[in-house]
Amino acid sequence: MNIKVISFDLDGTLIDKGSFDDLFWFKEVPELYAKHHGLDFESAKEYCVSKYNEVGRDDPNWFRPAYWFERFELPFDHNKIIMDLALGIQIFPEVKPLLKELMKNHQLIVITNNPTDFMKLKMRAEGLDMYFAKMFSTVDDFDSCRKHPKVFLEVAERMGVLPGQIMHIGDDYEFDYLAPKESDLNALYLDRSGNEKKIDTIHSLNEIKNHL
Repeated sequence: MNIKVISFDLDGTLIDKGSFDDLFWFKEVPELYAKHHGLDFESAKEYCVSKYNEVGRDDPNWFRPAYWFERFELPFDHNKIIMDLALGIQIFPEVKPLLKELMKNHQLIVITNNPTDFMKLKMRAEGLDMYFAKMFSTVDDFDSCRKHPKVFLEVAERMGVLPGQIMHIGDDYEFDYLAPKESDLNALYLDRSGNEKKIDTIHSLNEIKNHL
């Protein structure tokens, strides 16, 4: 197996997905909405969540803070709000030692449906970005809400390698395993719970080394 590029999902794979996103979307934004529009927090949260659901995850705008700050008429700098929450970002403990080892013989990349501003902030947490050659936001780089097969093919082209020379790892079975496999990439499904026994399933990122 001639793997030249190792690709990682971000939330739930490298970073604890509950450590930042939930805080931003379900606490910070409703608090700002309540403050600006004179509502109590619970009413503001209910309204914000209803609008999130109205747009839905199939629309790239669902992921974009700038869109929501404009739609909710919030006169605040969303970039500053995002930066202020950076301390809530938590990296899984095995990540940095593993990346340091893998980068010796492979190019490392990230493919995430985070908007670019979220992605860059998270990747700067504890210097995570220093290990990666490229970072791709499906929302901003490919105008796609999900890691569909065509996204992986485009990534392979941009990296100048064949799809079969990429190994992708992530915690979403459909979009981090089935989709890259459909594009002829190698893929591993990360199940941190330890319950899944499907083929190509790993329960810790350290198991990647057994598949290279």
